[in-house]
Amino acid sequence: MLTGNRKVMLLLVVVMLAFFFPAQPVTAAQTAEEDNEEAMVTSGNYLSHVKSGILYEATTGTVIYEKDADMQLPPASMTKVMTAILVLEENPELEGELTVDERAVSSLYCSSMVPLKHLEAGEVISYKDCMRYLLVPSGNEAATAFAFAIAGDMYDFLDMMNEKAKELGCTDTHFQDPTGISATDHYTTARDMVKICEYAMSFDAFREAVSHSDGEVPPSNVRDEGFTYETTNYVMFPDDRYESPYAEYMTGVKTGWTPAAGWCFSGCMEKDGLVYYSVVMGGEELPYEDGERIVQGDFLDTIELYTLTDDLKAAGSEKLPEDMTVTSLLGAGSFSVGLSPDTKLLIREGETVEAEFAIPSFVAGTVKKGDPVGTVTLKTAGREKTFDLVAQETRTVSPWVVCAVLVLLAAVLLAARVRRKKRSDRG
Repeated sequence: MLTGNRKVMLLLVVVMLAFFFPAQPVTAAQTAEEDNEEAMVTSGNYLSHVKSGILYEATTGTVIYEKDADMQLPPASMTKVMTAILVLEENPELEGELTVDERAVSSLYCSSMVPLKHLEAGEVISYKDCMRYLLVPSGNEAATAFAFAIAGDMYDFLDMMNEKAKELGCTDTHFQDPTGISATDHYTTARDMVKICEYAMSFDAFREAVSHSDGEVPPSNVRDEGFTYETTNYVMFPDDRYESPYAEYMTGVKTGWTPAAGWCFSGCMEKDGLVYYSVVMGGEELPYEDGERIVQGDFLDTIELYTLTDDLKAAGSEKLPEDMTVTSLLGAGSFSVGLSPDTKLLIREGETVEAEFAIPSFVAGTVKKGDPVGTVTLKTAGREKTFDLVAQETRTVSPWVVCAVLVLLAAVLLAARVRRKKRSDRG
């Protein structure tokens, strides 16, 4: 059994550990990014001509609508978004030039090159021109050229692609080539594709490349004349195909098609301070009555889906508790907690947001500005999300408390020594 002195010593050790190690504050069981709540819109026959799709708002982490969003399907040339990511992580400013490896234009790794409009073995091209050619007209040999330039070996590049997918939280994705030609063991989901596109759009050079409707591969060391190309992103650049009120808000990202994958599209739309990502996969070929155009190639399903964004906005709690202070136990006083900037729900015009706060009275140990302390649950129209409240100030251990503990510790040690001496004298 512990003696009285040892109990006091143990208690003092525990208290000292509380001084010098950060508190373990109350935090949200879920965050907006981790929620797996039901989609905001659950009715309506949207995306009727595709196998899978999703509409997601990034600033609030809200799935607005989904259809079989976790179905594993071949992504066709949407694959090239991941290819671009690996290039940009290696060369964020796309500086310098690369030489097209002979293997990059071989039938083993690359096919479907337009006659007289493709990169050639030994061609020197700038990273910027190659990136635009990769993403705007979807140049297959641009993808393979990048793969050999970055990794030196195709299989090593594929390992990098799959490892990056895991890092981004893609649990249902596997890549078998950098172009999207493969359909065997080459798949992703609409939900995973949103994560990939959102990360890609964080690179300025990526956003710049996908913002163009056309471009040119210039003359080079192996070509006397360059060649021009145009985008296949008709949601962003409808041209004379149709009138779309959403085209002006589109900022990217990528189309895709193969016989096995069907029509695929990933898009980013920034409107009214909100950022929407849409993905559709497995689109059917549906010709117009005159047989001259393919409906799914224009992705009219996606444009119809965007009507769900017309009256949306992000809103948080308008009313805060009068007291949002927490005491740092045995520390240097109290501190306030507040809402982080992303503490908002996606709501429709006319809806209101209610908030339930859970704020602890105190925490032990040190607290740094920005640490999660307490939670707030926002509720509206049958939906709710729980967010962390964050410390607005840093609170370290009070030096006076440290001194007091040290004095008490010294006193206990001294008293123990005196008692030992008395016992020794009596003996």
